[in-house]
Amino acid sequence: MLTLSEVQQIEYREYADMFNAYMEYLCCEVEPIELNCFEWGLFYQYFHNKGIRHYLIRDNSTVYGFVSIGVGKEAKPVGCDYYIVDTYIKPEYQRKGIGEWMVKDIRKRYRGTVFLYIKRGNKRAKSFWGKMFADCEDVRGKFDYLENEWCEVRGWR
Repeated sequence: MLTLSEVQQIEYREYADMFNAYMEYLCCEVEPIELNCFEWGLFYQYFHNKGIRHYLIRDNSTVYGFVSIGVGKEAKPVGCDYYIVDTYIKPEYQRKGIGEWMVKDIRKRYRGTVFLYIKRGNKRAKSFWGKMFADCEDVRGKFDYLENEWCEVRGWR
């Protein structure tokens, strides 16, 4: 049975390794830039940001990925109740329904207006989130953000 469990200090390294894989994907496949895009100092600050909750997607023995949710004032845009900061499913577990399960679980935990932005070149993520938002109320619609981002602001009930 899948669960979302908050990352504990003992799981920090496992979470950091997955985050590194996620950053390599973004840096190399979505928007080719130097591979040196993962900095441990910045990750430490990110992980310890009190406004962001970090969850592992797991069952009893396997970790499939992670999701980070911004809930603090400093971690979400004005007018939004929360912000889906980062999501990652390990490649070997993609397209098996885990991401869809994750979104359903997030929707149970968090209500209101959600903010999400996706790198413009990340077509797989754009397709996935388009399906996940299909039954949601369009609060502000799609808009450009920082010239290279694609954003979505939706209301979940």
